[in-house]
Formats: sequence, C-alpha cells, structure tokens
Amino acid sequence: MTFVQKHFDFSAWWAFFAFSDEQLKEWLNWKPEEEYASAPWGMIVRKNNCKEMFEAFHKHCDDERNRRIKEVWLDAIIESELWNYEAWYTWEIDDAYEVLKEYWATRQQVLNVYREKRNDHE
Repeated sequence: MTFVQKHFDFSAWWAFFAFSDEQLKEWLNWKPEEEYASAPWGMIVRKNNCKEMFEAFHKHCDDERNRRIKEVWLDAIIESELWNYEAWYTWEIDDAYEVLKEYWATRQQVLNVYREKRNDHE
C-alpha cells in the first residue's frame, strides 16, 4: 500500500516543539515580546493562536482520515495498522484497534481482516 501523508504545518501558527529547557529558552529569547502557552506533545504556541490552531489541526486530522478511507479503503488501513502493531507476532489486535477506532473501524472488522490475513503471514 502506498500512501502519501499530508502533514499539518504548525509553523504557519508560530508553534514549535521544545523538547528541552535549552530549546525553550533559545526560542523565547528570540521572540520575547510574544506570549506563549504550553500545549500537548512538548509544543509551544502563541496564546492568541492556540484555539484557532487546534481547531485547524483537528479539521486537518478529520480531513486526512476521510481521505485515507476513500483512497486506501478501510481493509487496507486495518491491515497496515495490524502490521504496524505486529499483530501477527503478538497475536493481539488491541493496540491496532485503538488507532483504528479513529477510522470508525469496528472490532469485528479488525478481527475479520486479522483472521483473513493471518494465514498469509504465518
């Protein structure tokens, strides 16, 4: 399966990732006049952009999920995530299923693909 993922551009919102105190201090020394807020994943974002950026980010995620479902079909996405979480080695689909719920996949759909493809991967 070939799929080109379209990433969300956080730089348009003046958001950045700071994974250490040094990175945070370096950025804040460069733009000291701005007010920043801490966000998930080690992200720092300008306070006046925060709400609008997250609304745009969630819309982007929904649009990408819908695009993937239309372009790749749900069974191929399920199989990809089962591979990603090594379901055929662990005999466990729960981790993959947690991700696949975001694609509106049911547990039964995931089990069906797992069972169908299991013999191919043993």
